[in-house]
Amino acid sequence: MSSKVYRLILIVFGSIYLGACSPSPVPIDYGKDECSNCKMQLSDKKFGAEILTKTSKHYIFDSIECMSIYLTTNNIDKNEIHSLWVIDYSNPANLINAKEASFLKCNGVPSPMGLSLSAFSNLEKIKSLPNCNDGVIVKWEEVTILVQKEWRN
Repeated sequence: MSSKVYRLILIVFGSIYLGACSPSPVPIDYGKDECSNCKMQLSDKKFGAEILTKTSKHYIFDSIECMSIYLTTNNIDKNEIHSLWVIDYSNPANLINAKEASFLKCNGVPSPMGLSLSAFSNLEKIKSLPNCNDGVIVKWEEVTILVQKEWRN
C-alpha cells in the first residue's frame, strides 16, 4: 500500500473517531461537587445542572436558577457552550438536555435556591405531582426570564 493511501486512510478514520467523541455531561458527585455560581455543596439529588463547553469544560450547579444566573452574569462566551443539562426530577440519575426539558415552577416542590424550579423529561410526571395544581410549566427560553424577574424581587 502506498504511503499516500495509508495517510488518507488514517485521516479518514481519525476524523471519524474524533467526530464521535463529542463532549458529554459528567455525573454530579453529590456531597462533593460545589456549585459554580453560589459555591454551595450539591446535596439534593433531585436538583442539579451543568454547562458543558465545546472544549469539554464542565460547570456544575446546585439548581436550575444558579445555572441561569451564571449564564447571564458571568463572562462565559455563548459560542463556547456545547450544551446545557439539568437533573430530571422524576428520574434523578438522569441528566437531560435543558433545551428539551419541561420546567415546573411550583411552590410545592422547593428547589435548593428557593425559586421552586424543577426539570422533567416527561410532562406526565409533572401532572402526577401532588401539591402542584398552581404550578406553571415553561420551556428553557422562559426559565431565564422567570429567574431574572424572581431574583430581582
